[in-house]
Formats: sequence, structure tokens, C-alpha cells
Amino acid sequence: MSVPTSVDPRWLDLVDAVARRRLGSRDRTGPALSAAVRAVSAVYTRRERTGPASLASTAGADDVLAARLRFFLPRDLPKVGGPLRELAWAGLLRTHGTLRVLDVGAGLGTSTFGALDTIGSLGAGADLAMEVTALDTDARALSIFADLSEALRAAPWASEWPRLRVRTLVADAMDPRRIPPGPFDLVVAGFVLNELSAAEEGHAAAVSLAEWLRALVARVSPDGALVVLEPALAMSARALHAARDVLMQVPGHVCIFAPCLHAGPCPMLERARDWCHEDEPARLPPALAAVARGAGLRFEGLTFSYLTLRRDGATLAGALARGDARFRDRRALRIVGGARPTKGKTTITACAEGGRVELIELARDVGRDGVVGQLARGDVVGVVAPQGATSVRLGATDGTAESAPVVRARPSSSDPQQTGRLLPR
Repeated sequence: MSVPTSVDPRWLDLVDAVARRRLGSRDRTGPALSAAVRAVSAVYTRRERTGPASLASTAGADDVLAARLRFFLPRDLPKVGGPLRELAWAGLLRTHGTLRVLDVGAGLGTSTFGALDTIGSLGAGADLAMEVTALDTDARALSIFADLSEALRAAPWASEWPRLRVRTLVADAMDPRRIPPGPFDLVVAGFVLNELSAAEEGHAAAVSLAEWLRALVARVSPDGALVVLEPALAMSARALHAARDVLMQVPGHVCIFAPCLHAGPCPMLERARDWCHEDEPARLPPALAAVARGAGLRFEGLTFSYLTLRRDGATLAGALARGDARFRDRRALRIVGGARPTKGKTTITACAEGGRVELIELARDVGRDGVVGQLARGDVVGVVAPQGATSVRLGATDGTAESAPVVRARPSSSDPQQTGRLLPR
């Protein structure tokens, strides 16, 4: 299968025009841009972070801004699409009328533009108006966000997408008193926590983060959602897992829509080396791929961790059961690792109510019709297996193990063939 391009090239043209106008002689392209991207990446991934160092103090404000605008914005723009498509698949994302959006830690507008791109790809055109309140402490970044929005409205292809109206607000996103009360149909917080230095550690940090998430959910309309995106890094992802567990200790106020298919403790916290993240197949456009290579970064695949929260009790697991009868009598699992082939056997790790589940296939059982090798991180599967079972052998025909087909759903995919697919047996 060919790997799809991750971003519409027209976004690159839009970014280029604004970067040239706003940065002028301070703009960065070619090797200079790759060097700036490499420095910013080192901060994002904590490789060169000591104490409360900020992006600006690490690489210089102009370099940082050029890297964020020319590379990180278009590269990260599609990431919010996966969580939003899951909501849309469940019929829980508005595509007409007015969608009130709060972009927390909005920066240059990556999450907003990603939402616009995704919702537009779902068929919502000018019939939908996105009214966005963009909140950030960085007035300069918000100013460029506003410029990008104006340039988008003037683009000849803007009519293909929802109408966008942006109001910027310079304020501390981590202070609940400064967050507008709403209600909002969609709240997005994209890569905010990774850029902040928390005073607390361990459980205290998880409690503080959970309280902040609860404050954001309080701004969500009764049928709306909060989507939190973080890098696919152990530190930030596990912090999100821990906060999620704290939230679940107070039932009824916040519900997990995705990625979790259960409300039990997060199995990824049982071992320090584990964390849950997505790895969507994608390929950067050539211009961005060249920058990524120059910076020593990967240029295929979109990796991130996320959490989608709601107030109304709706869950992805419930939507699967309602939308596909085959999930009603199967155990729903989310794949959280890659397939591990060994001699005569292939294994993959999934997350479910009660903890990890290892799906195992023996070559002698399945021949060339194996299922496990077709699964990918982030897939949702339905398997006939006892509740509480920590391993399931697929494909056995001697009556000693599970032999029923596996149902795979990919609610985040824009390809309808990836939803509710019955894998061969």
C-alpha cells in the first residue's frame, strides 16, 4: 500500500506567503531551517532541556518562529484528524451550522487548521462556520495565527472548507480563571503540556493535570468534546495516562471517549517502559521531507498521544457496539504495539478492560492467512475471548483456542473500507 501524503500542499503555499511577509530577512529556509528545526526538536523531546528553558531561549526567537511556522505547523496539522474522525464516525462531530471551538495553547493555529482541514475533508463546506477562540501567552504567535486565517479566507480554495472566524486572546492557558467559560462544542489542546515545566512530579503532577483537564471539560457543551494531543514521548504520554486515571476516580463528571475502550486503570502505567501512542501512516511532502532529513528527523508516519473526553457518557466502544453487531459479543481491544514475528509465531499487544492482552498466532494454525501481521498500532479489534484473559491464541482449529474471525475497525480512517472490516481467517 502506498503511504498517503500527510498534508495538502496548499498549506505549504499559504505558510510560505505568510512567512515571507512576517519574517522577512529573519526567515529561514534550506539548511538554516533544518538547523532551527533540529534545535526546536531537541527542546520538544527534552534532549536539551534543563530547568524551565523555553523555546525562545534555546534557539533564538526568529529561528524558533521560522521552525514552528515553516515545519512544525504543516507537519503536525493532520494529527488532530484521527481523534476528530473517530468523533465524526460516531456521529458526534458537528458538520453544519456553527461549531464553537476553543483552541488552548493555540500558538500559530496548528490544531485549528488541522480541525478545519479534517472537517472539510468530511464534506463540511461553507455550510459550517467555525468560530474559534484562540488562547495563548504568545502574542506574536497569535498575531501570525490571525494572519494565516486572513490569508486562508482570501485563498481561492477556501470555499471548499468551513468558514473560519478567529478571535485571539493573550492569556495563561494553564490558569483556569483565564479560560473563557464557553460553552464550546470542541476544545482542543495541542502539544501544550509538553512545552510547560511543571513544578510537581509523580502523583501530584497527575492530580494537577487532571484538575486542569476537568476545568477544560467544564467549558465543553453537553454534547461536545475535549481533544488533547501530546507528542509520542514516554514522559508526556505517561503524564496523560496518569491524569486520565485520576479523572476516572471520580465517576460521572468526565468520560473517556477514546482512545481507551474502557474506564479501568491504564495498563501502560504498570511498567515504566510502556506508553500508548498512535503511529498513523503518512509521508511528508518533498519540501518538508527535505527539512526533516536535514534535521535528522523521521519523515514518514505521524506519531502522537491523545485523549478525547466528553461529559455525556458517549464512548467509542459504545459506538462500535451500536454500529456493528459483531462487536456486541466480542471483546473490544485497542492495538498498542507493533506485530512481533518470531519463528513460527506472531504476537501483538492490545489494551482492554482488565489490562494487556497478547494476541498470538501460530504459523501452523493460520498458514498465510494470518491476522496479527495485518494489524497496526491504533487499530480497534473485536475478538471472541473470555473477559480477563491476558492472551488469546487466534486461528486454532482444534477447539483449544479462539478460531472466530477478528473484526477490525479503524474509525479514524477516511477510508470507509477500513471500518468494520472482517479480517480473513
